[in-house]
Amino acid sequence: MLAAITDQLRDELQTRLVPLSVVYGPERTIQGSTARPHIVVERDRQQGDTFGAAPTHSRNPELVFRRGIGAVVRIFAESTVSGAGQANHERMADKVVNQILLALREIIIARKTDFRIKAARFLTVDELAEAGLTYPGVVYELRLEVDMGVTDMAYDDEAAGEAEYGDTWTSVSTTLDTSDSPEPTTDLPGASTR
Repeated sequence: MLAAITDQLRDELQTRLVPLSVVYGPERTIQGSTARPHIVVERDRQQGDTFGAAPTHSRNPELVFRRGIGAVVRIFAESTVSGAGQANHERMADKVVNQILLALREIIIARKTDFRIKAARFLTVDELAEAGLTYPGVVYELRLEVDMGVTDMAYDDEAAGEAEYGDTWTSVSTTLDTSDSPEPTTDLPGASTR
């Protein structure tokens, strides 16, 4: 769900002419001092998710819980103003944060769900150093929860294939397609089957 919201956020921010790329993380490489301004959205692996009762106004009888998916949005902002200082970087980050909030509002309304902001702040230089980051601009971190309904329904997503062997079922994870393989031949040394 969060990856799909990230895709929607990328599209919405492009529509709003925000000049930063949006990626779903965590990033596999540590961003250094040469990183360009960008936005990373990922699951909140520190604070995790929350769970609660389904909204009482829900008309869906299968909806039994509300699950708040923890998310972190990090904005790596660096002003392009000549001789930019801390205030310039912060001003850019503030503008981007406002656009993210407006875009998330539209996305969440369209999804007919809700989100809550848990914390929002600039990361300190020490916090960046602990994470192995040196960034010439500023990094703003927005922690939030996006609601997802937990419904009482059968599992209906990806599953491993199964094969029957006598009275037992065995999971099969790979299927080999040999439909385009050449016919057997005896032209090769040691080949004796057709």
